[in-house]
Amino acid sequence: EEDFLLLTNGTSIITFLDPKTLAAKRHVEVYFIDPRKGKRWPVSYLNELEFVDGRLYANMWGSDKVVVIDIWSGRVTYMLDLSILAETKETKYSASRENVLNGIAFDSNDGSLYLTGKRWPHLYKVKLPTFDTCAPLTR
Repeated sequence: EEDFLLLTNGTSIITFLDPKTLAAKRHVEVYFIDPRKGKRWPVSYLNELEFVDGRLYANMWGSDKVVVIDIWSGRVTYMLDLSILAETKETKYSASRENVLNGIAFDSNDGSLYLTGKRWPHLYKVKLPTFDTCAPLTR
């Protein structure tokens, strides 16, 4: 296996960088397949990235969603709706679009994610779903 760093510039493109030279080695476009129409849509505004157990988690700037990405194909396989975190009384103190989910960190000790947002007063610890019991987003 090859080591790499993952980079996003806020678009639908993830860039694989050589960790020693920082040279771009590969690019992949992140996309969602609409299961009703079979149409492929790029997923833009990718922001915070976290690589966990072979899956790439990325929040979508301006939303309270985290997409789970197959890093080799770019296909979004699952979407985590975390809007309930943003709807708490303490967090929803401003109607600004900027007060959204923006921080993801994996805790390898217990397999959970730490989540926070822009100007959120709290850090949330969330247990990851077991994907073998979840229905995939696409077929």
